[in-house]
Amino acid sequence: MSRLGHYGRFTSHLFAGLLALSLTSLAVPRPAQAQDDPTRAAARDAFQGGVAAYDAGHYQAALEHFQEAYRLLPNPTVRVNMASCYEQLDLPLQAIDHFERFLVEAGNDAPRDQVREVRAALRRLHARVGEVFVRVEPDGATVVIDHGDSRRAPILDAIPMTAGGHHFEVRMEGYRTVERDIVVDGGGRAEVEVSLEQGVDAAPAVGSGGADDVAAPNPDGGLAETNPLVEQPAEHEAGGGLGLSTPVLVAGSATIGMGLIALGTGIAALRANSDYDAAVTAFQNSPRGTTAHVQAQQDGLAAKDRANRLATATDVFLVATLAGAGVTAYFLFFYDDDEDDAHVTATPVVSPEAAGVVLSGRF
Repeated sequence: MSRLGHYGRFTSHLFAGLLALSLTSLAVPRPAQAQDDPTRAAARDAFQGGVAAYDAGHYQAALEHFQEAYRLLPNPTVRVNMASCYEQLDLPLQAIDHFERFLVEAGNDAPRDQVREVRAALRRLHARVGEVFVRVEPDGATVVIDHGDSRRAPILDAIPMTAGGHHFEVRMEGYRTVERDIVVDGGGRAEVEVSLEQGVDAAPAVGSGGADDVAAPNPDGGLAETNPLVEQPAEHEAGGGLGLSTPVLVAGSATIGMGLIALGTGIAALRANSDYDAAVTAFQNSPRGTTAHVQAQQDGLAAKDRANRLATATDVFLVATLAGAGVTAYFLFFYDDDEDDAHVTATPVVSPEAAGVVLSGRF
């Protein structure tokens, strides 16, 4: 065992002990099974080929031999040999997986010294791995990690990743793709937070694009601060001026009501988002598999869904408010009804369950 790399001293000691144990377990005949059983013989040959390749420093070839030996004749100890190969190949996540599987499969049958050495290897490997928490908006977006591993938001569990640089790409149809590069520290935690923006072609239009739209686009791409219909024809200058006719009162009251609804749903969305942040914190701080861990996950999903629905409702009512403002301005400056003697009272109503405007009077 002369070429075992940076961790060679430990691995050599562990690997030598496991070699003797594994060869014994693969070679000792059972009463009901002859020693020259073809499957057992093939497994023994594959294992010995792995030992030879490992001793020569050919860790990938050794890994393939050990995998074949385990496939032919599953033995928990062979997992440790595979884990040692993964460690030499600088793949700590795979090494951790096989070391942990060995502890589960071997159970109480594993020698104490062997278990102690495996646990020491796990502590060393965990120091080379960090955790990454990924928070993406909206739900359903695809997260591609290092141009390979693909996951779909929301991602509630931390992602174990090897220390070093990593690339994240977040994409969703109708949204602009976002790419992020992060550096993960061994034994540390990192966070990736991405909120996708709708693409130019996917942005919802305001109004129908006709002469009665609420506002026209300005050269900078936003909404014009003033309604293009404010310019009044000369024949209306001597009319009723800014009289509050019935259409003005109705349209204005509806606009106020929509604005109040948007305010209410917006505040509720902020509260739901705060509940989501609290659930995420509780999820991260609670032991995995416990009731608190599961409850925090469920609370987080519920809060996320509630926040998304409230945010969507807020956007709808804001657009309706803008449309109502345009209609109100039209009736205020252009509508002329000399015989209008109506009396209308508008009372906005907002409650946790509903919101709206109550109109009363004579039309």
